[in-house]
Formats: sequence, C-alpha cells, structure tokens
Amino acid sequence: MHITTFLENYRRIITEQIDAITHLLNDNQIKSMAEGYLTLKSSHKEEPFNVFKLASDLYYRENFHSDIIKAFLDPHEKHKVRYLVSVCFH
Repeated sequence: MHITTFLENYRRIITEQIDAITHLLNDNQIKSMAEGYLTLKSSHKEEPFNVFKLASDLYYRENFHSDIIKAFLDPHEKHKVRYLVSVCFH
C-alpha cells in the first residue's frame, strides 16, 4: 500500500471516530444519564466496600482471615454483589 493511501485511510478512520464520539457526547439521552449518575453519586454518602479498611481494624485479631472471608460471603455487605461470591463456591 502506498503511504499516501495509508494516510488517507488513517485520516478517514480518525475523522469517523471523532464524529462518532462527538455525536455520542451531544446525545441528550446520554447527557441525561450522565447527569443522573453524577447526582446519584454525589448524594450517596456511604463508603464503598474496602477490604483494606476492614483489615485495618482486625489485623491483630485471631480470626482476621475468617472476618475477611465472611465479609466477601455476606450478601448484605457493602460490596453490593449480593450472592455472587457465594454462588461461585457452589
């Protein structure tokens, strides 16, 4: 392939991708979803599941590892995956 043809194809592909991204970013439905997400995220004050935070309070206890396993298997824990972890072990 000649270098000129390659560069023309490259420019065309990049232009198409930029146009597609611009179209996506200007879509009102996408904008509405993004605004809703940001509103929900800013109103949600609960800290997400953090295994390091769990470990920091328990590292000195005898049952440290059991507590971590329990946290992963507990469907009501902050990780929000419900029964997914326990289903993986069945």
